[in-house]
Amino acid sequence: MAQTILVAEDDSGLRKLMVLRLRGAGYQVATACDGVEALEKARQSPPDAIVSDVVMPRLNGFKLCQAVRQDPLLASVPVVLTSSATIEQADLVLAQSAGASAYVLRTPGCGEVIGALEDSLGPGLAPPAEDNPALLADLQEQFLSHGQMESRSMLDHMDASFDGESVRQVAHRWAGVGGTLGFPGLSQLAGRIERQLDHPAAEAQAALRGALEEMACLFAETRAGWNRPAPVREVATAPVATPPERVVVVADDDLTISALVAATLRSHGIRCHLARHGREALEMTRQLQPSALVLDINMPQMDGFEVLTTIKEDPTTAGTPIVLLSARKQEADVLRGFGLGAQDYVVKPFNPFELLVRIRRVMRPAQLGAGA
Repeated sequence: MAQTILVAEDDSGLRKLMVLRLRGAGYQVATACDGVEALEKARQSPPDAIVSDVVMPRLNGFKLCQAVRQDPLLASVPVVLTSSATIEQADLVLAQSAGASAYVLRTPGCGEVIGALEDSLGPGLAPPAEDNPALLADLQEQFLSHGQMESRSMLDHMDASFDGESVRQVAHRWAGVGGTLGFPGLSQLAGRIERQLDHPAAEAQAALRGALEEMACLFAETRAGWNRPAPVREVATAPVATPPERVVVVADDDLTISALVAATLRSHGIRCHLARHGREALEMTRQLQPSALVLDINMPQMDGFEVLTTIKEDPTTAGTPIVLLSARKQEADVLRGFGLGAQDYVVKPFNPFELLVRIRRVMRPAQLGAGA
C-alpha cells in the first residue's frame, strides 16, 4: 500500500503542483489549506508524513511541527517544512528546534521535497522515470518568464543605476542555464553580454543597451514561440541498478541548475543534498563524506576553487571525488581545476545525463561514504 503524505499549503496552485509531484513519485496525498486544518486531519487519520509550507494563516509550519511533536498520536510522524524563499541558517535552527525532519526549498519539480521524504520513509511504490519532462518544462517556462522580466528591468534602470557587476552575474546565469535548458541562442547572447562588460564602463554601457534590448526581444520571441511539451504516457521500465545509499552533494547558487541536477541524480537512485554557497558545500562535505561533490565555481562566500583547495588539503575530505560544473570554459580555468585536484570539469550549458555518467565514473564506492 502506498504511503500517505499530508500536504499543508495555503496557495491552491502550489498545492496542486505538490499533489501532482508526490503522486508521480508513488505516494498517496491528502491536503489541507492551512496549519489548523492540517493538524485536525492528521489527528483524524495519521499520515505517514507531513509536508508543510512555513508561511500559512492561523498556524504556520513551525508551530504545526511543534504541535505534531507534542501529540502522542503523531509524535513519530516525519514533518518536512518547505519554502519558496531563501532558507537562512537561523531558519534551519528554528526548524530543527521545532522537530522537523528537513527544511527544504520548494522547486518546480519538488525534487528536494521528494528527496527528504525518501530519506525519512523510503521511495513511493512507483519508480521515478529516467527523464522528467514535466520538471524540465516547468524550469524552461520559469527561465523564459523571469528572463524576460529581468532583461526589461535592466533596460528600464540603466540610466538611473548602472551596476555592471550585477548585470554580469545575471548574464552569467543566463548563459549557463539557457543552454542547459535547451535555449542555445539565449545562452550565446548572454555570453556576449558578459564579454562586453570586460570593456571600460562608458564603452560597455553604450554597447550594453543594444545587447540587452536584443536579449529582451529574444526572451519575448522565444517565450512566444515555445510550446510546452504535451504530457507523455510513460511506459514502465525496470529501474536502473545503482549501488544503494550513494550520496552526492551538489553546490550551485542557481536553484534551476540545482533542481535539474538533483532530479537527474535521484531518478537514478542517488541521494542528493544541495548547497547554496561555497561554505555550505564545504560543511556538507565534511559532515556527509559524500561519494562525490558537484561544485560550481562562481558562488558566494567561497568560490569553487577555494572549496576545492580546502577539501583537498584536509586529510578527512581529500579523497572526495569532485566534478567542477561551470560556465567558465577558458583553458586556464579548466587547467586550474584539474591542478587543484578535481576529477572532472563540465562546462555549462551541459547535458544532465552526460553529467550523470561523469559523476558515476568518478564516484567512490558507496561503503566509503557516510550514506552507506
